Amino acid sequence: MGLEKVVEEVLSSGKRRRDEILAEGEQDYQEVVKAAKDEVEEYRRKREEENHVRIERMREQDLQTAELEVRRLELSMRRDLLEQVQEGAREKLRQLDRQRNETMLRALLAGKDVPGAKVFSAAKDEAIVRSLSRLPYGGHVDCLGGVVIESADGSIREDLTYDALLTERGEELLPVIAGILFGEEG
Repeated sequence: MGLEKVVEEVLSSGKRRRDEILAEGEQDYQEVVKAAKDEVEEYRRKREEENHVRIERMREQDLQTAELEVRRLELSMRRDLLEQVQEGAREKLRQLDRQRNETMLRALLAGKDVPGAKVFSAAKDEAIVRSLSRLPYGGHVDCLGGVVIESADGSIREDLTYDALLTERGEELLPVIAGILFGEEG
């Protein structure tokens, strides 16, 4: 029976070794599977994070684009409103009654008796300007009203037309007008 015991011992030892190898193989297999799952999970997490960053970046770009468009539209609207205000002022100047126009022309001509200079005006104001000024009348200028004083040689020209004054004052008053129209401080 000694041989049977040896065979049994060898078989038993072989089974134990087989079980150990299978257990080690299973453990290695589980470690490889876990490592693969971890790697896949890390890859998925990174891709998800990258996608989130991309989506946020796109969302931010869309928001900035929309904000720029709103600002552009707002500026366009403001420009249109300011142009309407200026056009309203021009219309009032076109419709000045004779007495008010004469008062304004008198104020513009006050102290403008420069020797050798000429005075120009809108055709509609020629008679009034001739009666108010001692300067020789130089002719007509295309304007809403007011006068232009020019030196004899034409080198100096003072534009006191309503158009020029409106443009000059309009630029100065732009912040005030914007404040009134848009509730801003000017």
